[in-house]
Amino acid sequence: MLVSVLNCLFDALNQIFRKNTEKKSLTENLDSVFLSIDEICDNGILLETDPNQIAQRVSLRENEVPLGEQTVFDVVKSARDQLKWSILR
Repeated sequence: MLVSVLNCLFDALNQIFRKNTEKKSLTENLDSVFLSIDEICDNGILLETDPNQIAQRVSLRENEVPLGEQTVFDVVKSARDQLKWSILR
């Protein structure tokens, strides 16, 4: 069962990031990674193991950010990136 979940996560992330699943890409888009994991399971219960469905749901949620909140989303993302780089130094 664990192998199935991990394969689903890897395949879904490959689809979301267009086969660019390198460490830098994953850390820059950690919210998408966590959202993918959230779509696969909830409170330890497996919900979905189809990578196509996971990738579709994650891409839909990322595109749902309203225009008014998009600037707040961008500010939070840039603050997160700055904090990440200050910790890594």
